[in-house]
Order: sequence, then structure tokens, then C-alpha cells
Amino acid sequence: MEQIIDFTLRPLRNNEHYQFMSDFSKMITATTPETLGVVNQFPAFTVVLSNEAIAIGVEDGSSLSKKMRSAGYSPR
Repeated sequence: MEQIIDFTLRPLRNNEHYQFMSDFSKMITATTPETLGVVNQFPAFTVVLSNEAIAIGVEDGSSLSKKMRSAGYSPR
């Protein structure tokens, strides 16, 4: 089993934080919440992780912003 010895989340950008937490969730699922003793906490964690994914999606901007970026527009 992989172990996280010491890791600070503070310097991570939003997308990096989400990626780390998603990977962490996958590790929990692979090992099983029962084995780790987090059966009661894991459902709430997955809800929060899902909410974070939604928030990051909103942060990426509007559909118009995406079209402008794909057309090569870059704000100063």
C-alpha cells in the first residue's frame, strides 16, 4: 500500500489540489474504506470532492471564454 508521509496542500493551485484529492480518493477506494477505517467519513469526502470538481469547472470561465481561447484570444 502506498503511503503519504508528509504533504502540504497549501501551495497547490485549485486544479492541482483537486488532482491530488482525486488520486487520494482512488487510493482509498483501491484499499477500501473498510480496511482504512473511514467508512463513515468517505461518503462525505466524495460529496465534497464532487463539489470541488463543479467549482473548478465554473472557474474555467464561461462557454464564450472557452471559444475565445480556442480562437487564439489571450487577455493581457
